[in-house]
Amino acid sequence: MTSFAMIATLFGGLGIFFIGIKMISSHLSQMAGRGLRMGVLRLVDNRWSASLLGVIFGAVTQSTNAVTFIVTSMVTANLVQVRAVMPVVIWANLGTGALVFLSTLNIRPFILSLLGLIGIAYFLNVEKSPRYRHTAAALLGVALLFLGLDLVKEAASPMQEMAFVGRLLESAQEQYWLVFFLGLALALIAQSSATVTVVTVLMSKVGLLNLDLTLMMIYGAGIGSAASLAYMTLTLSGLSRQLAYLQIFQKAGSAVIMVALLAIERGFDIPLVESLIRLISSDTSLQGCWAYVLMQLLGCVLVSSLSKTLYGIAVSLAPATIAESRAKPYFLYPQAIDDPETALDLVAKEQLRQFAYLNGYLATDDAALSDPSPSRLTQKSLHDANLKVTAEIDEFLAELLNRVTDRDVMDRILNFRARNRLLADLQQSIHELDALLRPLLERDSVASLGRSIIESLDFILLALLDAVKTGERQDADLFMQMTADNSGVMEHVRQDFLARGSEFSPQLHELLFSATSLFERINWLLRQYCGLLSVSRVE
Repeated sequence: MTSFAMIATLFGGLGIFFIGIKMISSHLSQMAGRGLRMGVLRLVDNRWSASLLGVIFGAVTQSTNAVTFIVTSMVTANLVQVRAVMPVVIWANLGTGALVFLSTLNIRPFILSLLGLIGIAYFLNVEKSPRYRHTAAALLGVALLFLGLDLVKEAASPMQEMAFVGRLLESAQEQYWLVFFLGLALALIAQSSATVTVVTVLMSKVGLLNLDLTLMMIYGAGIGSAASLAYMTLTLSGLSRQLAYLQIFQKAGSAVIMVALLAIERGFDIPLVESLIRLISSDTSLQGCWAYVLMQLLGCVLVSSLSKTLYGIAVSLAPATIAESRAKPYFLYPQAIDDPETALDLVAKEQLRQFAYLNGYLATDDAALSDPSPSRLTQKSLHDANLKVTAEIDEFLAELLNRVTDRDVMDRILNFRARNRLLADLQQSIHELDALLRPLLERDSVASLGRSIIESLDFILLALLDAVKTGERQDADLFMQMTADNSGVMEHVRQDFLARGSEFSPQLHELLFSATSLFERINWLLRQYCGLLSVSRVE
């Protein structure tokens, strides 16, 4: 093999390997459906089963980022608390050692057979199936990963015979820190210490690296992986950032301790990690595998033993966002279902809390109007959080309905469910109205109308909120009287603008018509909601 062919094979093998890693983590994350999440929920109740689950997840996905994505989506969906899934994220690092060991085996026949089967599946258009496309793509990623490793191994084997490689390795024997920073830099680029370790182990297998250089490369990759994750956290916030910080503490802490232990062992001739690795195996490549596994195990034990303290630090560095806090029910809890009467009282409080948030959708603040884009982005996240709580209220009521047999209680539950559907419609409709009104507020010719609609809706929302809080029939009747003629008012506004048609563009007419029609719908929804309150009081 010529030098050019060798470099091209090595470079191409690394590229195929990286593609395989990305495909596995990406498509396995997409496969995290309800069944998988329910299985996770059953296992995270116990610390030991959660830790085992983390090891399995890490071995299957070969990406702690993919595992973090799966558990973060469960946390943000209010399925589980951060503390419960921490062992899953922590011990997933140990599972990534499976790939490191597999890289030392000769599995070319398995790779080619797997590629053949996947090719047949793709020929049959399996990748277009909603049910199997992510599975097929993930398996293709596995095949590409190992094919890339095989090509790297094939290209690296003859390199030890090259003169310049020999001189480079001789100089590296006295420059341990140079190798350490090389591993760090490679991990920054690859965003994975396991990936760099696999390449390092392959290099040691063909004789390019001795044990000392292998260890320094692996430890440097651990620091580089932590630095890469720290950079990625700049785009994260809240719960996602908390879990990322735990990963940073683990990766950096374990790598620093392993470097310190190696320095002590070398400086004071005390048998520590390197001696243990030599005792476990005499094969240099396997010794690198064990070094990586021991580093991950040390990190798992370290962070698990200090989890309470480290979690507190992570929370202080990255507190939950307003949207994440709002996305969780404040009054509902699973045990309340055992007492239907108490459960309905809690539902009433939770619905009242959600109803009170409706005013926040409207652009009544002058600062928000002058800078609409950030305000709009924030409102969208808060709106999504409110919808999550409304959906959870509905699930709570559905489960409660399946448990009761008393007719009166069932009628109350059905009333609350009807209110909840109206509440969800109100959240969506007012969110859409806000989006329609913002362009109107920026045009002087119709800004006054936009503000009038906002002020009117703000007033009637507050009026109904008072009726909901007091529970007085006279407040509900007063609200119904106040809102009886709102549709007529909106029709009058539309006719007035039609009469002045030449003053406004067709697009502006469409916006005005849509906004006034949506206002009428919101008014109707609010009256329906008030009517259900009255029915509940009569009962």
